[in-house]
Amino acid sequence: MPGRTKAVPDDEKPDLDKRFRSLLHVAASRARYELAVTWEGAPTALLIGD
Repeated sequence: MPGRTKAVPDDEKPDLDKRFRSLLHVAASRARYELAVTWEGAPTALLIGD
């Protein structure tokens, strides 16, 4: 998550990535009919497929 994790120590960034991934999963799995995901700038690695 470039730009948003600059103040986070390097050893904590993997945990933060897991937390962001979990929050995205919860938001997506609770959507009943529709889910709109928007972003500004470059998309996060969480939204880009392999």
